[in-house]
Amino acid sequence: MLGILKGIGDAIAGIGTWIYDHIFSPFINGFKKVFGIASPSKVMAEMGGYLISGLLQGIKGIWKNITGFFSGA
Repeated sequence: MLGILKGIGDAIAGIGTWIYDHIFSPFINGFKKVFGIASPSKVMAEMGGYLISGLLQGIKGIWKNITGFFSGA
């Protein structure tokens, strides 16, 4: 019984490794190649800055609408 469970566990781990090697890794490498990313940390830090900036603008807009609603009431 333990051998069967170990075999199932090994198969599941093998599937995870296969998915990473054949799906995620090629996708990430292709993404980096298309966008010319040699150092993903620098480029992604910049992208993260843009995301946070956009998020803050959205929050400010919503906050302005909320405070405007309550000031008019």
